[in-house]
Amino acid sequence: MTDEFADTLLWILEPPRANAVDILRVHEASYYSRIEELIMTLPEDKIKLLDSDTSLSHKSWEAAFYAAGAVTNAVDNVMKGHNRNAFCLIRPPGHHSGPTGAVASELDRSQTSNGFCLFNNIAIGAAYAKCVYRDIIKKVAIIDFDVHHGNGTQEIVENLNLRVVKDSFVATVPLVKLEYRFYKPWLNEDDSKNVLFISSHGFGHASGKMFYPASGEEVKDDDNLPGGILNIPLEYGTDSSTFRKVYRD
Repeated sequence: MTDEFADTLLWILEPPRANAVDILRVHEASYYSRIEELIMTLPEDKIKLLDSDTSLSHKSWEAAFYAAGAVTNAVDNVMKGHNRNAFCLIRPPGHHSGPTGAVASELDRSQTSNGFCLFNNIAIGAAYAKCVYRDIIKKVAIIDFDVHHGNGTQEIVENLNLRVVKDSFVATVPLVKLEYRFYKPWLNEDDSKNVLFISSHGFGHASGKMFYPASGEEVKDDDNLPGGILNIPLEYGTDSSTFRKVYRD
């Protein structure tokens, strides 16, 4: 920390650990328990890959809980008037982690949201604010300006409405059809009207394939998604002046 900011910044180097309920407001219990089991069974000297770029060690569970705890603690400090705003320097990140972890792209099923993410910290913080401070916080906006689409966060916001996902597979008997229902409100049935998710990101073909994670098309009226999702797909290679103009417009 430089002397220039010594009197204006409050550094919290040891945030509290998040509570399980804070995680489970946005993530399914099946995903939560699977990650916990993977980590808890790891020897201290071993590293395991959760996916192609997300590593796990025996300390990853605690790291993820303290990262989420930093976000909920930041919400507390702002809401209680201790700070005007907050910035959380935490790892692992989160916007590629959906309710059940990696999110497969509908445009390219080989692309999933790896991105070093275990829990979706920004969604955890938004859900915490909406629930814990329900008498004060009526609306929440998440603005994601990463070069990659925040597909995990979008899927979590989609879960504010009842979401039906259909799947099928061929077994020893005729085609088996499955239907999964997802619904994880942060407070009540009006959440989808009071939560806004905006993501600006690169989108389109790059080097012969869809730019990672191959999701984030502009949401159309007939997409049957909650009204609070606004994707701003930008052509791969968009410069900073064009990016700023998009947000001004």
